[in-house]
Parts: sequence; C-alpha cells; structure tokens
Amino acid sequence: MTVTESAVDQSTTTTMQRAKRVAFYLVVIATIGIFVLTVGELLVFLVLGFTMGAELGIHQFHLIALASLVAFITLGVLVQLYKPETRVAAYQATFLAMASLTVLQVMMGDLGVVVFFIPIVLIGLLHPAGRRLFTVGERYSPALLVLTVAAAVPLLAYAGNQFQLQATGDEHALFGHYMPMVAIALAIIAAGLLVAFESIGFRLLAWLAGLFAAYIGFASIVLPTLASSAGTLWGALAVVWAIAFVVATELSAREDASPYFSRELRERDDLMPGKPA
Repeated sequence: MTVTESAVDQSTTTTMQRAKRVAFYLVVIATIGIFVLTVGELLVFLVLGFTMGAELGIHQFHLIALASLVAFITLGVLVQLYKPETRVAAYQATFLAMASLTVLQVMMGDLGVVVFFIPIVLIGLLHPAGRRLFTVGERYSPALLVLTVAAAVPLLAYAGNQFQLQATGDEHALFGHYMPMVAIALAIIAAGLLVAFESIGFRLLAWLAGLFAAYIGFASIVLPTLASSAGTLWGALAVVWAIAFVVATELSAREDASPYFSRELRERDDLMPGKPA
C-alpha cells in the first residue's frame, strides 16, 4: 500500500468515525425528545405527585414511582451528550433498566414499550465507547459490593412479590402498575453492581442510583399504606442505604482508598508468581 492510499484510508476512517459520532448525538437528542413528548407528563408527578392524592387516588405511589423510573432512564440518556466515553456506567444502567422494563411489559402483552427500547439500543450501537460498553472497571469495591448484595436480598423479594401481584388481576394489575415496580428493583440492583465493579463513570451512576433509591424510599415513607409502597421502615432503610452507597462510592474513588473500598479486580501480571517484579 502506497503512502497516498494509506492517507486516503485513514481519512475515510476518520470521516466515518465523525459521521458515527454525529449520528450518535442525533439519536441521543431524538431519544430524549421521544421520552419528553410521550411520557414527559409523568415527570410532573416527581414533585406534584405528593400533593395529588385526591386526583391520583390509589395509584398515587405507582405513578410517582414510575415517574422516578422514567427520570432515571432519561437522565442516563441525557448525560451521554457530554463526554459519553466517560459516562459508560450510566448508559449500561439505562440499558439494563429499559431492557428489564421492556421484557416485563412484553410479558403482559404491551408491545408499545419496544418503541422506547429501540432508540436505547441504537445509542449503544453508535456509542463512542464501543466495546467498552461490555466491560467493567479494573478495580472493584468490596464495601459497595456488600451494600449492593445487602440491598439485593429485600429488593429481589420485593420484585418477586410485585410480579406475583400482577397476576392477581386487581385494579393495579389491570393498569400494569406492578411490572414497573419489578423493573425499579432490578434497576437499582444492576446499578449497584456496575458501581461496585467501578464501570467507567461509576461515580456519576452512584449519585443517580442513590437519588433514585432515596426517592423511592422517601415516597414509601410519605405514602406507607398505598399499594407497592415499601412502608415507613423499609423506606427509611432505603434512604439510609442510598446515603451510605454514595458515601462509600466517594471513598472508593479516592486515589488513597482503603482496600475495603477499592481493590484490583484482576491480579497484575507483574505481581503474579513466577513473574519478575
């Protein structure tokens, strides 16, 4: 290959990379637009939902919780507009949350949710991080892993209960309100694991997931008797857990982090037996 041919190939590759990046940003913007235009009205419930007991009735907690899930997914997409290569964890959590919600809704016969899942997939296909979307960090946090596993036990129990309630055919089930609760529980667990294994941009995801969990906990404290509410005690524990999770993340991100908060995930070759130091 001549120097000229090599230069042409390099120029073509660069042009394709730029075009792919432009397409990525366009899809991200379009996805945000789709969410805002179609389910954006739910976001009003994040704040006003607590004052709309008369209007929302027995569905008040479900709609508030669903609004928080929509906000979590939308923010996970929104942050991709700035340095997406450093926001991998947020996308991974968004994809897993949307994937679980899609599967659960399709199981109920609701195919409309696929319209929201397709652009999330397209973002992944065009994402500048490429194959790094399928990896986690080179370190992990024992403290965060313990916190995530501790939360996973009641969250999985909660998810199982909500899944069973969907089959009861009560008024909430008729509106399909239980399945998003299952998705919320799974989304928090998935986000916790991504942060614990220090996926790229895990600090940002820790704050998003912490706020998400704390919000659900707060809603459960305020609305303890409504369907799917975790109740006052578990709601309070969720808030405490969220705070501990964010604090542990910040400690894990320190360069001088204790081994309790950050360790090498894979043993370095130069420290393996038989290898020169």
